[in-house]
Amino acid sequence: MKKSRFSEAQIVGLLKEVELGAKVGETCRKHGVSEPTYYKWKSQFSGMMVKRILRKYRYPPGQQDAAVDLVLQQAQALGESWAA
Repeated sequence: MKKSRFSEAQIVGLLKEVELGAKVGETCRKHGVSEPTYYKWKSQFSGMMVKRILRKYRYPPGQQDAAVDLVLQQAQALGESWAA
């Protein structure tokens, strides 16, 4: 499998940049990443961030997957309401 030229910290930084208000297209061009790659990373790393928070606050391991799904559903619903 091909190794990414971006570290996990760089990917999270790019995602945070867009989260703070930068436009996706401009940010992707600036960093030399395609928009589909950005959205792939967003789906991969958003769940990972939630899992780290759950682990930090010692959420029961057997319930973490359900909690991650719930948080992602809520985030998606919130995003859709903001877009409307």
